[in-house]
Amino acid sequence: MGFYVCDINNLEDGFHKAARKSYEKYGFFLLKNVLKAEEIVKFREAFDQLFIEPGNSRSRDLRNTKPDSDSRKKISQGFAISNLNHTLEKIFHENDISLLPPFNIVKNYLPHSVLTRAGGWHRDVSGETGIKECRGLISRKDYVFGKVGIFFQKNSDYGGAIDVIPCTNNDFVSNSFNKYRVLFLTKLLIFTQKYFPWAYKYFFRGSLFSKLLGSISLKVNAGDVVVFDSRIWHKGTFADKAVEKKLKYHIEKLQADLPLDKTKYVLYSHFGNSVGTKSYLMDRLSRKDNETEDQYWIEDTFALSQSIKEMPAFFRKNDSILDKSFFLTQK
Repeated sequence: MGFYVCDINNLEDGFHKAARKSYEKYGFFLLKNVLKAEEIVKFREAFDQLFIEPGNSRSRDLRNTKPDSDSRKKISQGFAISNLNHTLEKIFHENDISLLPPFNIVKNYLPHSVLTRAGGWHRDVSGETGIKECRGLISRKDYVFGKVGIFFQKNSDYGGAIDVIPCTNNDFVSNSFNKYRVLFLTKLLIFTQKYFPWAYKYFFRGSLFSKLLGSISLKVNAGDVVVFDSRIWHKGTFADKAVEKKLKYHIEKLQADLPLDKTKYVLYSHFGNSVGTKSYLMDRLSRKDNETEDQYWIEDTFALSQSIKEMPAFFRKNDSILDKSFFLTQK
């Protein structure tokens, strides 16, 4: 598999072209060692404290953290990491591509291999595929929208990483055999899980089905960053079978209770251009009880801008969503 992986502290000449090619062909790339070990410890301590406070047990949005709190500062610092933003700016050099809200921290996201629907496999654009105009937008060659995930634990027998099906980001741009093969297999997965759970348990959890899907588990360590297209099929990496049997799962939340030293934290943000943003917001704002998503973006962005000394360039490109006028909305 020729997807791009690099140490962010040792970037070779032309890294930006190789990473962008990997993103466009495979749907993702991996940046290693973005954070140092001592930085990771401090981040995890702040996140531990945040989740002790009352609130959602699975995720916390930046806008809902306490102003001037260490938790808000740490989350903001995570998204404003200088070397990460500089690297992303080089890879996505167009003026209208920038880092975007929501900015949040997710704790112990872990699908169950048998009980979670479809084993957790999904596309982030699944809602958009049901809207005609969105389907047109996500099929455009100039569409750019995805996620940046900053990981604070290694992938171990307790899970902790991300599985992807390479090249499925291009399913909306071209009609390939791979597109229909993966679609058939995921539908078969859901059908078997519902009507033949015994077969699902013994076949779809194994490596054979992963090979049929063409999926891979990314080798993520603490301090690494995964950048992936919203159109790609992906899921959280399962815990090993022996470990999974011992864990208490909250199936509806896609979450498990993990030992303290195995607690999984991932910082997530979006990034993209005006085409991708339009498709995303059209879908989100059309959902019931979600008519204020655009206001949440403003609140998240304002919280971020007030928590760090200077906004990195990747946030504030002249033609991007998060230019100066966006920040002034709340002032």
